[in-house]
Amino acid sequence: MGIEFSERLKQIVDDYNNRRRDETLANDVLDDVAEQLAQLLEALKQEKNSFKDMGIDYEEKAFYDILKAVAKKFEFEYPDDKMLELSKRIKQIVDDKAKYTDWSTREDIKATLQVDGL
Repeated sequence: MGIEFSERLKQIVDDYNNRRRDETLANDVLDDVAEQLAQLLEALKQEKNSFKDMGIDYEEKAFYDILKAVAKKFEFEYPDDKMLELSKRIKQIVDDKAKYTDWSTREDIKATLQVDGL
């Protein structure tokens, strides 16, 4: 979701930077940019709290978003309820392995994550 919001913000900045020298038109562009920024901030606020309505926590929502993006990218249909359960399970596995501060450098833990499908 961060990538999507970054792309939207980049588009707003580009619109601002491409405004014309005509003062009236520039004011219209500035008003439009301000409106788009307000809409983007509202969308960010809604997204920030969206996990609550789904019955999952913030980290599980991050895994859910990743799964959903991958499914969309590869045009793979997967039911939302199963994606939610899979997100919860992935978080459990990651939490279990991440309790070791050096999890990213230890080959035994990385191998276990691979066996677990992560």
